[in-house]
Amino acid sequence: MVSQRKRSFEEKEKRAGHKIGWIWTLEAFTELQTNVEPIADIEETGKSLAGLRLSGSISAVMDVYFDKGTPRLVRIYWRSDIHRFSDWKQQDKDLVSSSLHGE
Repeated sequence: MVSQRKRSFEEKEKRAGHKIGWIWTLEAFTELQTNVEPIADIEETGKSLAGLRLSGSISAVMDVYFDKGTPRLVRIYWRSDIHRFSDWKQQDKDLVSSSLHGE
């Protein structure tokens, strides 16, 4: 029997994975409840990243960063975790990240 605490943790992690996918597909920007505001740009691995803060449609504020040289989503800062997208591959006519690393 799975304890209530373990089940709650598993559900929370499942929802967290869903939210990372939700921003990776950029679906968050299409939702009317999503508030988007610019935040300070950052430098990471020699790249200049433009930052946006998402709120409203998500319970914890999510900061997302895009490579200024390309329009690619590179990094997410959410709930004290950093998630980095990398290993870009051609899929149909688009480049998609095939790797996500969290810390």
